[in-house]
Amino acid sequence: MLQWVGVTNSNVDDLKTINSIVLPIQYSSTHPMYKHIVSSGPQFSYLVYHPLEGVIAGMGCRLEPAKEPLYVDKIYHRQTARIYIITLAVLSMYRQQKIGTQLLQRLIETCNIINANNSVEYIIQDIYLHVQCSNHPAISFYQKLGFQIEKNIPQYYKKFSTAEEQNAHILVLPMKLTSE
Repeated sequence: MLQWVGVTNSNVDDLKTINSIVLPIQYSSTHPMYKHIVSSGPQFSYLVYHPLEGVIAGMGCRLEPAKEPLYVDKIYHRQTARIYIITLAVLSMYRQQKIGTQLLQRLIETCNIINANNSVEYIIQDIYLHVQCSNHPAISFYQKLGFQIEKNIPQYYKKFSTAEEQNAHILVLPMKLTSE
């Protein structure tokens, strides 16, 4: 049986490990994104452990203020925030088993619970991420879960050699807000 846990200071090294194995871009273990992931809280970032294999998947997210809020909470005066998916990684031998889907569904459910809870100091307007334009399987995966391509950013991934590899789409999933 798989174990699902939130990312904290005590297990963030496991997220670093899964990212270094799976992702095409190698991030240093001291990259600031890991501090953002931990400081955003374990409710937004997750690790999946297999009882014999150890960590097999992980997702790191950052909670950030919305620069252009689509919603103003005039009743509870909550700040408008966004969730940025920094990384989502599943070992290749565990793909096609809905682990990535379950990671995203947990995040979406958490955001919906937060948005329905008027005692929380923020409301989440959307979840978004960057995906290489050449990564058609990833784009399809996110679109099946309701994400839409918002725009294209040329040369976002400068470490790659071809234009198709360098270009990124921003994919966005709008969240249900409490007033809707």
